[in-house]
Amino acid sequence: MTHTTSKIAMASLVLALLLCGGALYGAEASDAEDAAPADTCTIIYIVDSTAYTVSGVAIADGSAALAAVLPDGAVAPAGQTLAGWMYNGSIADSIEATANSTYTVTAVFSADVYTVTFIGAGVTTVASYGYGDTVAVPAAVAVEGFDCLGWTDGTTTYTDIPAATASVTYAAVYAAVEPAPVVVPTYTVSYVIGDDIIAVTGVTDVSVYTAPAIAGYTVVKTVTDGGNIIYTYTAVPAPAPAEQQILGLDVVTFAVIVVLILAITAGMGYWAYRSGILRTDKSVPEAPAAEEEKKV
Repeated sequence: MTHTTSKIAMASLVLALLLCGGALYGAEASDAEDAAPADTCTIIYIVDSTAYTVSGVAIADGSAALAAVLPDGAVAPAGQTLAGWMYNGSIADSIEATANSTYTVTAVFSADVYTVTFIGAGVTTVASYGYGDTVAVPAAVAVEGFDCLGWTDGTTTYTDIPAATASVTYAAVYAAVEPAPVVVPTYTVSYVIGDDIIAVTGVTDVSVYTAPAIAGYTVVKTVTDGGNIIYTYTAVPAPAPAEQQILGLDVVTFAVIVVLILAITAGMGYWAYRSGILRTDKSVPEAPAAEEEKKV
């Protein structure tokens, strides 16, 4: 009985081993089929005259898909974006391929277009630019009581907007204007009397400063270019003492003239008498004889 049982156990073990071996063989066969190499090819990407080689590109249904982005290490020219790959004269995203073959494609780029927006005091201005284009800056909207300091992109405030290199929005930056201090002009009013000067400084209203009258002086008002006032007093010369006058002449002069006239008249009378002008007989009188000396 024991011997029979042992034989049955041995038969069961052999059967189990045979089944396990078949399963292992089937698994290995399946893994072998999955690991069978797929068809691949090599693609050379030309980017800005530089070649980048990518091997092991899978081929599916006779076609190899081209990369949607630039190969590692490749950089697009500034202001341009990859538009596709040129192959056999046309832009393609995949090519017909056979296993173990090599194909060359060339990158095609399109120029970037950037949108630049300016926002200021509720007014929005939008324009499009290419890479490196000069950005036209609109005039800032005037806001009463404020000055526009420039335009900010949220990080930096610019007074000169840089050339376009990306889409960006600028907002006007305003600052309140400090009121200018009120400056009241002041003037100086000077009174000049001979060598003496009296100056009143810090005058805001010169109209309240007039020139008082001073006996024996005349006054002249002068206004300088700066609005200052100068009153200059000048002494009036004293009049000469009054003299008695006859016919417009002082008494002494008149008396001298009278004496001269009388002397001249007497002399002319004597000459006229001697000349016979004043005598009726017209004879020339003889000179009187000298008186005889009286006898003692």
